[in-house]
Amino acid sequence: REVLPYLKKYFEIDLIIDKKYKPSSKFINENFKVIPYDEFENKYDLLIYHMGNNPFHEYMYKIALSHPGIVVLHDPFLHHLQVHMTVAQNDQSGYRKIMEYCIGPKGKKIADNALISYIWPHFEYPLIKKLVDSSTCVIVHSEFAKKIILKETKKYLIKQIKMPITTTLISVNNDLKK
Repeated sequence: REVLPYLKKYFEIDLIIDKKYKPSSKFINENFKVIPYDEFENKYDLLIYHMGNNPFHEYMYKIALSHPGIVVLHDPFLHHLQVHMTVAQNDQSGYRKIMEYCIGPKGKKIADNALISYIWPHFEYPLIKKLVDSSTCVIVHSEFAKKIILKETKKYLIKQIKMPITTTLISVNNDLKK
């Protein structure tokens, strides 16, 4: 929402969204074609994905794997999302496979231990390698995130761009007086 007004000046943009979501922004509804993800057809010159670490991004993750593009990675850990897409869907084999893909042969053993103990190594293993490998470029907002990705792979273009957020200044002292 912060960047779209500027990009709109230079590009024709369609927004692919979760089919359960309806944008409430008048600006978005009036200026962009909004398409539910189950109607997505790749007819675009460039795809940009905004990826986070929660179940709401499952559809986007799957599209990004089959239709590579630029991934704006808002969280360098996707382990929670991976557990949701596999174990929570009764797909223990899928969890073992993603762990092995991202970590190597020892990943399967780590996955087996997690499946037995139900203690997930969410922050020990980011599980972003598959998404990074299928992307044309990854954009992150912090040096911390960039370092995590570079530990996973060194062969992809990774760019740090600070999050373009506008905020309203709030006076803590004034709020305390109320």
